[in-house]
Amino acid sequence: MKTVAVVGQDARVQAAGRQLAAMGFVLLDVPQLYRADYLLLPMPLEGDKEGLTNLLRAAKPGAVAFAGRVSPAAQAAARAAGVELLDCFEREDLALLNAVPTAEGCLALLMEYRAHTIWRSPILVLGYTDPACAAILAENNISQAVFSYEYGCALAQAAREAGVVVRIHIKIDSGMSRIGFVYHQIGQDDDNLLQAEEVCRLPGLFPEGVFTHFAVADEGVDGRLFTLRQYGCFKE
Repeated sequence: MKTVAVVGQDARVQAAGRQLAAMGFVLLDVPQLYRADYLLLPMPLEGDKEGLTNLLRAAKPGAVAFAGRVSPAAQAAARAAGVELLDCFEREDLALLNAVPTAEGCLALLMEYRAHTIWRSPILVLGYTDPACAAILAENNISQAVFSYEYGCALAQAAREAGVVVRIHIKIDSGMSRIGFVYHQIGQDDDNLLQAEEVCRLPGLFPEGVFTHFAVADEGVDGRLFTLRQYGCFKE
């Protein structure tokens, strides 16, 4: 019978583990990782931190690991440990299932299925909007989430070229590991916060707020503990 070790509290990884258990796989805790045929690792999987290196070294020879948004450093750590590491997001279907709907798509659905319009009502787009739509955002009273330095710069440039100012909210990734300025560990991810501050000072953007997503707040004791860790990062 095949065995799977689920590592971390990422809601998507936990859900995959439950599905595999329903299919007959045996789920193992991290201390039993050395017995696992397969590893489900957090998303994104970044860096060559000591914890990741030691974890991969503990895996049994021939184990296959699955993660998402795998960094080159993480791939190098896996190769050194003799673990085959597969990036789920290289499969187009999985990448699309994990995608955040665009502003254009959300508005099109609302206009198609809602009896009342949302014209000029305050709206906050939590996902991606093409920077080329900066003028549309400004003209329609829409605030845009900014989740990376590169995206903030692109949106600010498009706003300046259109002669508008776009209102933004900074998204902090405090542990959900989908989108946002990563701040998972107090004191170790400070550079990402500095980038968020730089975005807030860019001409063409008007920062209104900051937010995060408590990914497992409704998942019992383990969820509450992870949420408290997220809250500590966000409060910092």
